[in-house]
Amino acid sequence: MLPRSLTRLASRHKWSLVFVLAIVTVIGVSILPVREQAPTQQQQPGGYRLFAAPEDNLANANNDNDNKDDNGLNTVVEQQEQQLSQLRQVVARLTQENARLSLSKDEALESVQLAIADAEAAARAAEQVAAAATRAEEEAERQLAEAKAAAAASGPKGGATLNKAAAARDPSKPHRFDDDDSEAGTYNREATPEEIGESIRADWKSFAATHGIERTLSDAVAAPGTAAATAARDSAELPKRILVTGAAGFVGYHTSIHLKTRGDFVFGLDNLNSYYDPRLKVGRMNSLKELDVRVITGDVCDAELLRSLFSSVDITHVVHLAAQAGVRYSLDHPLAYIRANVKCFITLLEVCFHTKERPIKTVYASSSSVYGLNTKQPFSETDQVDMPASLYAATKKSNEGIAHVYHHLHKLPLTGLRFFTVYGPFGRPDMAYYSFTASIVADKPITVYKNDDGSEMMRDFTFVSDIVAGITACVDLGAELEVFNLGNNNPEKLSTLINLIEKGLGREAEKIYAPITAGDVPSTFADVSHSKKMLGYEPKVSLEKGISIFLDWYAKFHNLDIPGLQVAE
Repeated sequence: MLPRSLTRLASRHKWSLVFVLAIVTVIGVSILPVREQAPTQQQQPGGYRLFAAPEDNLANANNDNDNKDDNGLNTVVEQQEQQLSQLRQVVARLTQENARLSLSKDEALESVQLAIADAEAAARAAEQVAAAATRAEEEAERQLAEAKAAAAASGPKGGATLNKAAAARDPSKPHRFDDDDSEAGTYNREATPEEIGESIRADWKSFAATHGIERTLSDAVAAPGTAAATAARDSAELPKRILVTGAAGFVGYHTSIHLKTRGDFVFGLDNLNSYYDPRLKVGRMNSLKELDVRVITGDVCDAELLRSLFSSVDITHVVHLAAQAGVRYSLDHPLAYIRANVKCFITLLEVCFHTKERPIKTVYASSSSVYGLNTKQPFSETDQVDMPASLYAATKKSNEGIAHVYHHLHKLPLTGLRFFTVYGPFGRPDMAYYSFTASIVADKPITVYKNDDGSEMMRDFTFVSDIVAGITACVDLGAELEVFNLGNNNPEKLSTLINLIEKGLGREAEKIYAPITAGDVPSTFADVSHSKKMLGYEPKVSLEKGISIFLDWYAKFHNLDIPGLQVAE
């Protein structure tokens, strides 16, 4: 019986062995006839056999012929032996090759096993990531619930209440493009459009009484459409009636405060989406409430709601700042940008157009992102913007094109504003200055992105008060069709921003360096000469001063005692 190892070997290489045996059989068959048939070689002429008995060899003259035949036989045998030797060499090489192939097969099997192990490890890691995402979503929902509770506790005045039907569908969730039920009026509102319109109308009457303009207001609404009503409505005595969309957002909040403080009648609209912690938005709403600025919880894509708002107080201006912000977020949530930044903008312009009394002057937020991959700097409003680097940038560029269409077709007065890296108190947590501060305070590392060539990224950081000044100037200008840069005209390295935050907090950040992310651009730099000429725009706040103001607000808002905090006077 064969040893087990030989049995396994024979089983693994059975086809190779069959091939070798076949070769040996062929060799044996080809040689054997020579050996066996030699004694009966053919007879020579004269009837003599090659191997006749001695007594039969009577003619010595035939011996030479016998020797010749014997030498020929030896030659044939030698040739067969040489062929056998060559075949043995071939068999040896085939055996070696078979062994090599067997080893390669074992190595391949081992590689497959390793790949399977890697795939299983990746699957386990994916499960961990999914579990972490689920926990993060649950935490976001918990925070939203707290924000809603806080808003509800603040009462209806000032618009701090959230939707009563929030249990049916959460309006704070980012919308999909095909999640379109606004035309049916099923978007969750805090009240019906008529009730919301009545509340805004009551606020307007209260405002008029407070400012001593009841008589002019009465004339303006007594006989709508008459010459007297139009004259009264356009009277300089009546303040501007301004709807600010995205009023609970960063720029919308500061803009609403400024317009209200200078004497305009202001109310807001915001859907309180959960792109970042909604508690910040509720905090802004509560702050606006103290100034008697109502913020309606609603969506700009809700045309019915917009029509009710427009008819409630005879709006003169819209400052449209509601949008889905963020470059990196657009990589994973593209449809949220199409809906919020494109469809809602068109819905707003349609309502403006169909408000026939007179054109409503609209100032809307574009972005410096429209300059995309342009290399010429500083960026000018006259530059071509045909190379956006992100979907967010593409939607903002589309806003400018849509505005041109609605002005061309319907004569709507529209002004677009390209904001450059806005920062300041009550800002967005996803912005670098805010997230760096939060991480440094929590003793967590910060991720610092660098350009592909290793150089530092640069941004034209613009303090929010300078942005608000530019927005206000555009409201007052009421241009027919314009686009303006609003920046600081002074790009700074990212390391400068980090150094100022470290200095203000009195501690150094742990830094992790990473390559620039998809959708981002190496640098931004605003040419504000057109804004200066047309708006009198002049940025005043340096990055050092602005970061100091932000850090002071951050410590107070988050109720933090930061021992090394340094605030500039």
